[in-house]
Amino acid sequence: MTAREDRYKWVDIGVTAADTYTGKASDITRNLAFVGIGLVLVLGGVAKDTIGKKVVELSPGLLFAGSALIVCLLFDIAQYGYASAAWTRWYKAEEKRLKRDDYKPKDGFPKYLSRPTDVLFWLKILAATLAYSVLLWHLIYAFK
Repeated sequence: MTAREDRYKWVDIGVTAADTYTGKASDITRNLAFVGIGLVLVLGGVAKDTIGKKVVELSPGLLFAGSALIVCLLFDIAQYGYASAAWTRWYKAEEKRLKRDDYKPKDGFPKYLSRPTDVLFWLKILAATLAYSVLLWHLIYAFK
């Protein structure tokens, strides 16, 4: 095995591990966001408005946490939507280029395609972390 082949073997292992763990983190974050939205609704008090309908009354902290969890889910949708569109477009363009006789494919994939996905992934994790920090703070002080 040459040094180049060995390098590609380790790169493949790293990419597989990164895909596995980021995919799992996305799944867990998404589930936590849905559970968190349920917690926000349960912790929010139910009040009656002037015409007798029941409405959920949220404190500013719960409103922030619920909003952050909704933003988290929006980042999740944006991440997968962007990745699907960008990679599909790149693969179709690459297929067309491969049909040309003078085309020499480059090693690896363009890094610029993954950057927005990475940013959206970390924004999603950050939004969920902020929301759960506020929920924890609310639980500690609400039942004191």
